[in-house]
Amino acid sequence: MNHPKSPQHLITAAGLTALALLSTCMGTAHAAPEQKPQVTHHLKVTYSTPHHTTRAAAPGKLCSTPVVVTQAFIRTHACKTVQATVTVLKIVNGVPHPQGTARFTIEHEIGLKLRGTKWSEKISVSKARVTGRASGIRTVLRPTAPGATAKTTGALAKPFTLGGSAPSGGIDYRMPVAKLKKRTTATTYVFEMTKPGYLPGRMSYASERYRCDDTLWNESKTRRTAAAGCVFPKHAATDDGTDPSGMAFLPGIASNIRKVQAAPLHIGRPGSGVPLTRAGEATRKKNRQAVCGGRKPGRGDVTWVVVPSTPGQTYNPTSPSCDEYPFASTHQGGTTYAPPNRAIKWVPRWENTLQGQILNSFYTKYRVLVGDPYYVNMG
Repeated sequence: MNHPKSPQHLITAAGLTALALLSTCMGTAHAAPEQKPQVTHHLKVTYSTPHHTTRAAAPGKLCSTPVVVTQAFIRTHACKTVQATVTVLKIVNGVPHPQGTARFTIEHEIGLKLRGTKWSEKISVSKARVTGRASGIRTVLRPTAPGATAKTTGALAKPFTLGGSAPSGGIDYRMPVAKLKKRTTATTYVFEMTKPGYLPGRMSYASERYRCDDTLWNESKTRRTAAAGCVFPKHAATDDGTDPSGMAFLPGIASNIRKVQAAPLHIGRPGSGVPLTRAGEATRKKNRQAVCGGRKPGRGDVTWVVVPSTPGQTYNPTSPSCDEYPFASTHQGGTTYAPPNRAIKWVPRWENTLQGQILNSFYTKYRVLVGDPYYVNMG
């Protein structure tokens, strides 16, 4: 026979059931597993390009300065040194933990050709100093040069392992240009690093910009005055290097140039840091008109005997001719500067004619095109 339960009994039973449920929930919460940390592994690549310090020539060494530095060397030679570090990282919940490093140095030496559009670059990679878990990093060099072909050579033509060797090789280039055209570009060097179990690393940097041209033709464009070739356009050559320019032996012109080069700005004087910059034909005419146009020599301006022209004579070498410095064919010419940083002088016409020949010969010899800087050595 069943007896009805009392209200107190029912309350007690419900409380026990609630306690049992609460105990079960607490037990379940306490037993939940801890969240695992997020872990990844990376290769982090950093680099710097310290200022290159020249050193005496040494066999087998890159970036050496020759005993005699020619103007051709200045226009075609460039060096770059890169100091790189690959850091092996274990990243836990976004916090990096270095596990080792591989440090190495890369040297680049480019030698362009004044008369040729094929050249080579030498590259040397030092043996990496490896610490911790940075061993076994596989490295590949992939160069690109828009407008040119760039093919790796030597030990750099295949992958190498940091710390395993000191690979050396280079890049062979070819940059064809059409008649009367020019191309300017730079090489981008991409080093890709991989290591099993790690996300890859990458390093990319560029060379100095270089230019190849086939613009040295005569005025009728029918005969080449010099074969196509390549230079670093921002490397300023000097007419005529460590020797005085041919203009130093033209009496009137030489005194005019020296006068301005001795002025406060020393425009165009080697070592001044203020080079001349070749300008185009339109600028030359404008500059010439601004300082010499319509002028005639005054009393005392002509200090030589002017031989009268004869009937039919088209060129009188002794007639007065206005000489200006900075040259009209430069962006520093005309009225760009005020005296004493510019000047004109009346000279015999033969001097001005010969000066033009000297200057054009210099432009051609070292591929000094419009926009290129240069200096004039007056001795």
